[in-house]
Amino acid sequence: MKDYNKLLFVIIVFFSNVAAVCAQVQNLSQESEDSTINVISFFCKNDTMDYRISMMKYKIHENDTTLNYFTSSDFRIIVRDSTSNGYKLEYIELGNRQIDGDEVDFLDKGVWSKIASLSEKQHVIFTIDELGNLQHIENWREVKQTMYDSIDLLCDSLYAKTPELDSVMPRSRLEMSMKSRYASEESMWGVYEELQLLFGVHGKSFTIGRNEIKDDSGYPSITTSVASYGSYEEDEALDGDYFILGKTTQTIPSEDVATIVSGQLSGMLSDDAVRKMKEANLNNLLEDAQLTNLEAYYLFYNGWPCDMSKQLIMTLNGFEYITTKHIVWLSRSWHVYGGQKQEQQET
Repeated sequence: MKDYNKLLFVIIVFFSNVAAVCAQVQNLSQESEDSTINVISFFCKNDTMDYRISMMKYKIHENDTTLNYFTSSDFRIIVRDSTSNGYKLEYIELGNRQIDGDEVDFLDKGVWSKIASLSEKQHVIFTIDELGNLQHIENWREVKQTMYDSIDLLCDSLYAKTPELDSVMPRSRLEMSMKSRYASEESMWGVYEELQLLFGVHGKSFTIGRNEIKDDSGYPSITTSVASYGSYEEDEALDGDYFILGKTTQTIPSEDVATIVSGQLSGMLSDDAVRKMKEANLNNLLEDAQLTNLEAYYLFYNGWPCDMSKQLIMTLNGFEYITTKHIVWLSRSWHVYGGQKQEQQET
């Protein structure tokens, strides 16, 4: 029974990390002839925005709260040129990195520093269309190699510190599983989640006011959204600023939770570990997973992201896992149409 409890804990931790992928969170966009807000980019060459991104994962069980992971760093987005149907931009990491949590403490912090150093040297050149939709990562092969090098460093440290892990999760299988996630240009977007958070709502229209959507086509869900003109902070408000807020609640049945977990883990675990997982009969160990997804997008009048955040709350078997991603602007330098230039730093 002790082994089953340990396996159950590992499964819950694993599912908390993949829940964002499994959850079929609704797209808040709606087509309507009523009054709408259109998220469109109006950028100029050499426009520059500096941002700070923070990501945090923690779990709550009864009265205990544990910080699993926290990281914070700064980055810059520069409009390098226009294209035939949009813009070419460059993503540059600026450092100022902080990192903490149980997942970090488990490995040597020097390893995280080396991985961070690799990513900071890697600039990303990407394109968006005239609306702001992400299109291509031009140097995605270089980015892929950086990710592969990072995975090698991570596995070197992990298996050096816990060599017994190889009997349960062979290094070759873990490496193959991790690297397969970054084998194509499309999968590279998953490396830079900040770009998806910044530009994820571009090209969409939102009906002004409060709206509710019920969807029973997949896992039953309810999405409530609010869209309006206004700023997240009155001192920084510009005419035409706007925001979109959303909340989606969803339930994944226990049998599907078991299928998702076993399917994901089977490719990484040893044959013996897979056999034991099947013997444990996950359907009897796992409950329904309750998911709540909160989203907040504040944008400047010209489509530059201002303050963007997503939070996923997953409840399973008495554990509550909360994952938060937040991006806030630090400074801006815009070349406004008509030859003017506007520069400001957030105070």
